[in-house]
Amino acid sequence: MKKIKLFICIFFLVIFAAFKSSSVDAAEVKNILVIHSYNEGFAWTNSVSKGINSVFDTGYINVNIKYDYMDLKENSSADYLDNFYNLQKMKYSNIKFDAIIASDNGAMDYLIKYGDKLFPNTPVVFCGINEINPSILLDKPQYKIVKENLEVEEMIKNILSILPNTTTFNVYGSNTNSGKNDFNHIKAISSKFTNEYKFNFYENTPIEKVKDDIRSSNKNTAFIFVTDPFLDESGHYRYINNLKDDIFKNSPVPLFSFWDFDLGYGTIGGKITSGFYQGEEAAKIALKIISGSPLQSILQVSESPNKYMFDYAQLKNFKINPKVLPKGSIIINENYSFFQRYKWLVIGAVVVFLFLITIISLLSVIINQKRKNEIELNNSYEELSAVHEELTATEEELRAQYEELQENEEIIRNSEERYRLAIEGANDAIWEWNLVNNSFFISEKWTEITGHDIFSNFKDIYSKYIYPADKASVEKDLNEALNNNKIYKSEFRITAKDGSIKWLANRGKLLTNSNGRALKIAGSITDITERKLSEKQIKQIAYFDVVTNLPNRYYFMQKFKEILSSKCLCNKNSALMFLDLDEFKRINDTLGHDKGDYLLKEIAIRLNDSIPLNSIAGRFGGDEFLVLIPEFDDIKELEVICNNLLNMFKEPFIIDGALNYVTTSIGISIAPIDGEKPEVLLKNADTAMYRAKEQGKNQYCFFSYSMGKELVKKITIENNLRDALENKEFELYYQPQVNLFNGKVEGMEALIRWNNKELGFVPPNNFIPIAEKTGLIVPIGNWVLETACKQNRLWLDKGLSYNSIAVNVSCIQFIRHDFIDKVNDILTSENLQSIFLEIEITESLLMDSTEDNINKLKDLKAMGVKISLDDFGTGYSSLNYLRQLPINVLKIDKSFVQEICDNTEQRLIVDVIINLSHKLGYKVVAEGVETKVQLELLKDMGCDIGQGYYFSRPVNAETMEALLMRNEKLT
Repeated sequence: MKKIKLFICIFFLVIFAAFKSSSVDAAEVKNILVIHSYNEGFAWTNSVSKGINSVFDTGYINVNIKYDYMDLKENSSADYLDNFYNLQKMKYSNIKFDAIIASDNGAMDYLIKYGDKLFPNTPVVFCGINEINPSILLDKPQYKIVKENLEVEEMIKNILSILPNTTTFNVYGSNTNSGKNDFNHIKAISSKFTNEYKFNFYENTPIEKVKDDIRSSNKNTAFIFVTDPFLDESGHYRYINNLKDDIFKNSPVPLFSFWDFDLGYGTIGGKITSGFYQGEEAAKIALKIISGSPLQSILQVSESPNKYMFDYAQLKNFKINPKVLPKGSIIINENYSFFQRYKWLVIGAVVVFLFLITIISLLSVIINQKRKNEIELNNSYEELSAVHEELTATEEELRAQYEELQENEEIIRNSEERYRLAIEGANDAIWEWNLVNNSFFISEKWTEITGHDIFSNFKDIYSKYIYPADKASVEKDLNEALNNNKIYKSEFRITAKDGSIKWLANRGKLLTNSNGRALKIAGSITDITERKLSEKQIKQIAYFDVVTNLPNRYYFMQKFKEILSSKCLCNKNSALMFLDLDEFKRINDTLGHDKGDYLLKEIAIRLNDSIPLNSIAGRFGGDEFLVLIPEFDDIKELEVICNNLLNMFKEPFIIDGALNYVTTSIGISIAPIDGEKPEVLLKNADTAMYRAKEQGKNQYCFFSYSMGKELVKKITIENNLRDALENKEFELYYQPQVNLFNGKVEGMEALIRWNNKELGFVPPNNFIPIAEKTGLIVPIGNWVLETACKQNRLWLDKGLSYNSIAVNVSCIQFIRHDFIDKVNDILTSENLQSIFLEIEITESLLMDSTEDNINKLKDLKAMGVKISLDDFGTGYSSLNYLRQLPINVLKIDKSFVQEICDNTEQRLIVDVIINLSHKLGYKVVAEGVETKVQLELLKDMGCDIGQGYYFSRPVNAETMEALLMRNEKLT
């Protein structure tokens, strides 16, 4: 009865303690903010949120989660982000968050820009990140990243294992920030399979085009959908789960996606990236943070788990046996029988039932045996009663002594139990060294950490286990602590029993007597191997290039700064060399980016072998390298080094058994002659490198201040060019194109002129290349097109007679996806018939994406717009494409026309071009006609139209209008 009462009391005490503990926990609310890159209706966003909630809904910790949603798929402008920042600043001005979870790159970029202002020193866990800039990890221990990893190679291999007849892969993706990164990734991986399988890649594909591809493809073609694979009618990116179209659910060809939210809408499955698991992983990290785990103990970059997941309906549709799927695959939408669905529950229930029957049988036997024992005990009770009476008196005397001993024993036992539990429960090995009698104790955790047996002499750890290179520093730390009565701290490596190297941290405190003499030192040994590995990994990511293993730009410039500020260089010069590979893009475009990375690794190896021992080589980025020569005596030393670098590229690079040749251009700046700061010297070396490129590549060039002046001039032009449109500084001039047989103006070419307040008149060949390099050529080109069409409409309304106005179009402007729409919009806006517009293109436009560009030209010609091929003969392979081009006019470059009087070969070439063009049905325009003799020769050859100073210089619209109104012969 007493035991039952004691049990009840203990039970209620435990319940009360648990209730009180939960009440305390309830008061300690943790605030967590979740920021999503995309809207709440996006399937990925909801999946991430479910993963986060699955961790925090366990109830082990009291959290208050707030969700904020951005809409970066629809709007990612700077104004939108500023407004979102101001909204958060107002909402959370009085809230302190313990952790922040941010999903996808958009939210990461937002927090990198605004996080320190909104939530200073708040830990942030990023998930769904597919592109990481290592620089954001520097000095940011509060940033933790769950990296999104598309397992492309596993997906392709899985497709080939379950559908072995597959021969072709159609891959669809986008050129959004995250989409382009994933698209390039799958392109690189697919190169491993291109010898046996065909890969077709499509970007920004309209939904209807994808449907047509599905209907028209054979069953041996597999479709793979990457990030933002389709464009709807309004130009928004969509996944198939947004469309819910029967053509996908009932697709005649197999469809695959990297995202779990596409399952159930037509895709078969594969190695899937799940928003749920990404959110779950991020929430686990956040839970560690708010639970008090040190930030340094948590890996800064971890990868989210991907899992094999498949749609049963699509497996059945394509007759794929689930047995061929990878082990552990998850199958959704499977039709189960009751036994299949609850198989283990039924088996468990049967096992429990049999167990209960067995227990009941055993209890029955025990009860019967107990009854027999009770009968025997009753018989013995009377005999024992007499003895009991005699012992009762003695018992009373002993009880008082026993209770006193029991109290003392309980105190000792509790103390020993606490000490034992403290030692056994600690993660560290606890030790104590008695300096008086040299006795030593260490807990068994030492064996668990190192594998070595317990030892009895403190100095054994130094003589037997410590890594040889660390012994001196460890003994120094110990002696300093003992001699100066300081806290003992030391970090060192040991060789564990299994042969592995482990990092340990040893900390201890001295116990002294009243005279200050050290009596004991006690402390703990902690395994810090994982922390050291994390520090090494972060340092590698932060300071070294992942492809070449050379110092990256940040680390290189830090070293450069240290060397420049070093006193040992007061009377010495140092040099910075900037190397840029020539035509490296050709390697990536023809062989693939993985082969390009292999080439960069090989170059890095040769680079280190070709420079002096005291020099430093680094990768600046892309195909650019840096070499630092800390000190030299004579400029000839640098020339020798540069020649060695150029010579190292003369040997071919062997890639997949084929010889490949690459050259480099080198720019050199010298400190302190060309500057005293690293940034200035880098800029000057870069300038010298571009001069080497301009002078023919595959050479080196030293910086001079005249180059700097040219650079300043270009920068001044660029700065003024940015406001030229807004300031209305541009004007169109027109140069007549004259029919050589009747002398009348047949058309004209529109030519842009720029007159700036600061620079005066700037020639087109000075500002057009800068406009193309900066992208300003697109708005400028659109202005030229609009202005020419507007003037065209004015002259036609006045009844002036001519065929068309020719407008030069830059390659950069032409390749934009909206170029044809822009031309159509301008023609519609000005109510101008397309036959009055002529678009001039150059041969260089045909060198890149020839098929796409020719298709664009065909679309323009189908609209009625005339196409003119400008500067013919100055390109690389015009004759190869001439028969394919949908052009109306071919313009012979003035360099040919100027020499037809004196150069027989040049005259023969022009004659051949004219005859060939006429046979192909093209009109021919000769540019640069300046003399009567040139005119007569061109007429004899049958040239149709002439353009040049002989007829008229380019003139403004008013003068051109007067020429058209006179309509007189100009020949």
